Amino acid sequence: MPIVPVKVVNGCKIVETYAFNDSGSSVCFCTHTLMYALGLSGKQTSVNLQTMNKSNSMPTIILSNIKVYRYDMSDSIIIKSCYTIDQIPVTKSDVPLVSDISKYPHLEDIDIPELNCDVGLLIGNNVAEAYTPQEYRIGPQGSPHASKTAIGWILWNVLREENESSKLMANRVLSNSINLCAEIEQSQNLDRLVRTIINLDFPERNIDDKKENSVLDERFINNVSDSIILDSSGHYQIDIPFKDNNVVLPKNFNMALDRLESLRRKFRKNQKFHEDYTNFMNSMFEKSYAEEVPKEEINCDNDRLWFIPHHAVVHKQKGKLRVVYDCSAKYRGVSLNDTLLSGPDLTNTLLGVLLRFRLGKIAVMADIEGMFFQVKVPPKQRHSLRFLWWPNGNLSVEPKQYQMTAHLFGAVSSPSCANFALKSTANNNSHRFNDYVCQSVLNDFYVDDLLKSTDLPEDEVVGLVQDLTKLCKLGGFHLHKWISNSAFVQDSIPLAERGKLSQISLLEDDPVIERALGL
Repeated sequence: MPIVPVKVVNGCKIVETYAFNDSGSSVCFCTHTLMYALGLSGKQTSVNLQTMNKSNSMPTIILSNIKVYRYDMSDSIIIKSCYTIDQIPVTKSDVPLVSDISKYPHLEDIDIPELNCDVGLLIGNNVAEAYTPQEYRIGPQGSPHASKTAIGWILWNVLREENESSKLMANRVLSNSINLCAEIEQSQNLDRLVRTIINLDFPERNIDDKKENSVLDERFINNVSDSIILDSSGHYQIDIPFKDNNVVLPKNFNMALDRLESLRRKFRKNQKFHEDYTNFMNSMFEKSYAEEVPKEEINCDNDRLWFIPHHAVVHKQKGKLRVVYDCSAKYRGVSLNDTLLSGPDLTNTLLGVLLRFRLGKIAVMADIEGMFFQVKVPPKQRHSLRFLWWPNGNLSVEPKQYQMTAHLFGAVSSPSCANFALKSTANNNSHRFNDYVCQSVLNDFYVDDLLKSTDLPEDEVVGLVQDLTKLCKLGGFHLHKWISNSAFVQDSIPLAERGKLSQISLLEDDPVIERALGL
């Protein structure tokens, strides 16, 4: 029968089970045993279950968004709605085994892990992803065939030789269709209506279940937690979070060189562009965000040696040029970003930050200088972040090999690494500052922008600004470009650390409007 070994995930819990693809069912079922093993919960209700010759009403629990992974965790599907049942109407004896297909040459390389568990899932025809074939294996007429789907290889028409103990069983499959009682439908509609109203009134605290971290997100958290250290320069250092620590990257030096030659042609057409680009790169070296590759390491033979092409992005409003490292550039079908764990979204919600910013009478804003570049990469991994550039932008000499010393703008892992380091700064120094200061770092940043408002007296706000600056500095983060709607607070900030409002009047008869996160 079409039964396949899978892994079902809920947060950090991973449970092995068998899934039965029942194309005659219009809904999905999950055993109570599997539900309890995963720690799932849902709404209790009752359903009318229709089979070929009868209709029964039974109590059940409605579960939502069950994540089902292929056994090797390489792909997955989501069952949006599933009903609990005591037992799936197939047994482990119906599971196809390697011995059942070993005599068929077209199926002999298909691996079927044998699990010590019962069939815990029934996947109906309402989950198309579980049936959509990615690959076929078809043999001679009358032989079994196989289709590879998002949840693994599904074997069809596998017949075992009958023996005396064999029994023919018909109509085992529970559901051709399922009808909810009218009152249940009304209850669900009312529930959706109430949730919608509450979420509109209180959007920052959505009453729907919180999204759990995926397995890859948990792996990212574990990798970063194990590798993070505070180095001798006072910055956090975090390993590059590769999906596979044994990944082998193709040698892409020539691709990076071709991209650099394209950049050279643009420089020759636009001298201002060349000067701005060179100034940016020089500042990267001056601030130790990048360094020249040591001579003894230039010809190193490492499986994760990678050269990153780079290009410029110009801010439309500010006219400011930023060099972006193209970690999505592919060579032989592979990019650096393809090999990295992006990690969970650790950024505070934009709406929450803006709403909290409107609460207090006194507001302050600041941002972290070069936030991503403040989180360092261990020297042993910097060969994965190499790039080509001309010394001091001199196009008449041969380009040299350089490498980043920090997590860079353009890598999918950098936002989560930077946010993890910032939150670690607050958590690791909570004994040095009061809870109000630490919670400000945890809750009032949107990426690198701080938006804080308070009803504290002005002199205490001055102290808050100073404490926030000191706390962030302990993690290697420099808070600058301070702006406040209080002239007293603004005047307390050193001129070099103020934002562009430092020279503008803040008197009531001469109001100034400043953007907060572009608004």
